[in-house]
Amino acid sequence: MTVHFPELARLLKNDQHKVRRVVWEFYRSAIKDLHRLEQAAAANEWPTVRALAWRIQVSCLQVGEHEAAEAAAGLSRAAGECFADAFRQWRPRIVQTLDRAEEFVGRGIAERKSPPDSVGVGSVRH
Repeated sequence: MTVHFPELARLLKNDQHKVRRVVWEFYRSAIKDLHRLEQAAAANEWPTVRALAWRIQVSCLQVGEHEAAEAAAGLSRAAGECFADAFRQWRPRIVQTLDRAEEFVGRGIAERKSPPDSVGVGSVRH
């Protein structure tokens, strides 16, 4: 069995149920924060963009996803005219992590034939 989110799995003593639950919470909150960040950037609300990018960064670090955390940090430093270029550069790393999280949680649901603690999985919008 391939270990998904290995840093988090080690921290949780390879308890797949706990790992799946934490990854689900990460996915759920980070996808919402990314969507809100996009809206805030469109509205030129740069303090909100920085705060949301920071939240995404911390969430990524909590599940051991350092590349995605680095990408979120890059977004937190970009504002105004520079943001569009930074967003094109850094967003794919974050989305890739969210896609992996969604796949991991979804696979666990399929294996159990019921969602963890009655929580369903959404999908990442690209």
